Amino acid sequence: MTPTLWHKTWRDLRAAWAQSLALLLIVALGVASLVALTGAYRDLGSSYHHTYETLHFADVTFRVAAAPATVAASLARLDGMAAVTPRLVVDTGYLLPDGTPIRARLIGFPPGRQPAVNQVHLLEGRLPASGDTDGVLVESHFAHFYHLHPGDTVTPLIAGREYRFTVRGVIASPEYLIVSPSRQDILPSARTFGVFFVPQPVLQKAVHAPGKVNEFCLLLKPDADAEAVIPKAADVLTPYHLEATTRQKDQPSNAALSLDLEGYREMGETMPLLMLLVAALALYVMLGRMVRGQRAQIGLMKAIGRSNRSIVAHYLVIALVIAGDGALLGAAIGTLLARLVATTYARELGIPLLQIRRYPDLMLLGLALSLGMAALAAWGPARGATRLQPAQAMRLDPANALTDGRRLWLERLLPGSLPVHLRLPLRNVFRARRRAFSTWLSIVFAMMLVLAAFGMLDSMNTMLDRYFHTIERWDLQVVFAQPQTAATLARIRRLPGVKEVVPAAAFPATLQTATGHKDILLTAIPSDQHVRGWDVQDGITPRAALADGGMLITPALAHTLGLQRGDTVQVKTPFGVKKATVRAFSNELYGTLAFVDSKTLQAWTGAPATVFNLVYLKADPPQWKTLKKALFHLPGAARVQIKADAEHDWRQFMGLFYAFMVFIIAFVVGMAFAVLFNAMTVNILERQRELATMRALGAPIRLLGRMAALESVILWLLALPFGLGAGWYVTRAMITGFSTELFSMTTFIAPRSYVLTAIAILLTMLLASLPAIRRIARLDLAAATKMMT
Repeated sequence: MTPTLWHKTWRDLRAAWAQSLALLLIVALGVASLVALTGAYRDLGSSYHHTYETLHFADVTFRVAAAPATVAASLARLDGMAAVTPRLVVDTGYLLPDGTPIRARLIGFPPGRQPAVNQVHLLEGRLPASGDTDGVLVESHFAHFYHLHPGDTVTPLIAGREYRFTVRGVIASPEYLIVSPSRQDILPSARTFGVFFVPQPVLQKAVHAPGKVNEFCLLLKPDADAEAVIPKAADVLTPYHLEATTRQKDQPSNAALSLDLEGYREMGETMPLLMLLVAALALYVMLGRMVRGQRAQIGLMKAIGRSNRSIVAHYLVIALVIAGDGALLGAAIGTLLARLVATTYARELGIPLLQIRRYPDLMLLGLALSLGMAALAAWGPARGATRLQPAQAMRLDPANALTDGRRLWLERLLPGSLPVHLRLPLRNVFRARRRAFSTWLSIVFAMMLVLAAFGMLDSMNTMLDRYFHTIERWDLQVVFAQPQTAATLARIRRLPGVKEVVPAAAFPATLQTATGHKDILLTAIPSDQHVRGWDVQDGITPRAALADGGMLITPALAHTLGLQRGDTVQVKTPFGVKKATVRAFSNELYGTLAFVDSKTLQAWTGAPATVFNLVYLKADPPQWKTLKKALFHLPGAARVQIKADAEHDWRQFMGLFYAFMVFIIAFVVGMAFAVLFNAMTVNILERQRELATMRALGAPIRLLGRMAALESVILWLLALPFGLGAGWYVTRAMITGFSTELFSMTTFIAPRSYVLTAIAILLTMLLASLPAIRRIARLDLAAATKMMT
């Protein structure tokens, strides 16, 4: 390009500084979202792996009934074994200062040193010294919730007796980055579940099991064949009643983190791609209109000898300057935001070893995409304009001059003749179709982005509301370690404040089909009770679905195992392998749940009476806390839960999701405003000769403003069904990506979100038109009416 064209480039950018700034912001937001969301996802993933590697997270954990700790030596001699840690793990209770009982897990810890496998990261204090009999380490989530620090006292129950320990340190464990008691109970709740690391000899003595352990944590060598080593280890432990084999990928905390990260990845990839697509559209609209608006100048440049190549290069440079500056700004903002998102997420989950990195590949990708989109956006219109002969280019577009002047079909449908301030906006929309279409498309994309963000929030809130208020109708729930008898039910019914009692049974099982198998939590419950409901698809009643050996499963299980209604599935239970018929699908909060009738379980077990280890209660709200204490002291009670507390914990846990969505909404609202500002400004300024002529003929600026507003409303109405429809489709796609086999969501967008999105977009369009209208008001009418002649 010659110095003259460089001068014209900067002059054009200055002349359209508002539109150029808006485009730069659009590109910056698109690139920033790519760098921030994808970078944060990478940082979190690498932080998990770094934490697991540094703290020697077990590759596999074996649970046995009881075994001598010396068995670890036999395991250590197996080929491919790097380290073995034998330990005693006891699930018990914990009394809060007010006497409220909660769940606790006590894990044996070698005094005075770190274990070889599943080490802990010390956040406060120190490790208990060798010979320390009353020191304990407290997991960080529980410690932070109850404000525990080194020197404080904790009182877990061991074998029914209250023990007093002194907190020596607060730690983070690779097993409890999400504090999940089990794979079937993944909700992290520091309020109701605490993990304590107790000197192993002290714990063994307290449960009268000196030298005994019930877990072996194995760390394999990097080059070991896990499929060969794990069966050999299982053979060594079989004589000790091997109860469970948990690989690292199936460990509750790791499984929940992996699925959560996968859902985050889906959303983190979808939104940046949408934003970059919108940025490409905005660039195309603005640069295409700039080229068409400068047809006369292009004709003049050709007439004085400028080559087509130099003219195309001029508009390419304009596009590349905007896109390049926007990409660089977006990369800088995105890097800062990625650090903020990853740090906030890690702090909330308690990830102790956070790795924050810069990702040049993401920055280069954002820059390359931005420059590529800009080049494509400028190339087509500029190349088309250079094909015109100079004399033709310097005249008004014949297509505009020879536009059909007959009444629109829409006008003919309306009675009478429309006044000019209504007729002109209508004709502008339907006659200048290319201009109207580009503006319409901008509105559709803006609606889509905003509604998709609101739809994610609506879907989450609706899911929680439906689960805790429509499906789960009980007030308290008590889980027993062993099956109970009718005497336990009678005792519960006599407690003050109890209104209704429903027994059920919940136990781990495995669904087996020809294509695979899946571990689930199977619940057997009377189909005619009303304290636990279902969200059954296809209009089938729960009673019909559970009758005669029927089973209810979640859509996630059906998808994973390829099951359809009417299929027969094998159910591997503690009572043997049974068969059940899949009758219907029920939307549940957890994706690994299945249900049968209590009569079905009774038939499986051959028991003369209902088998249960779980009881649902309806009770008077003032009695909830008192009942919780009374229920916890029932023989064999392992867990007592108040539903209101569970809901509170869920909503608190989802606070991170809400914060993430606020971050997304801020991005999409900023981009929507920039897109609409650019589209509406160019839409008005492109017609400044027409508007200036009307002003010269006496039309007041207020009338022109009303006409511009009416044109915006017409375009908004035409875009409304398409924009809202696209928003629903994108929401569904993101919900599908965010849902996992452990955590299930369904798409729901509240009517108020449709209304709010539509009104917000309309108001944004009207506000975005004001600067351009004010510019028209300040035009030199004599000069403006001579433009493009």
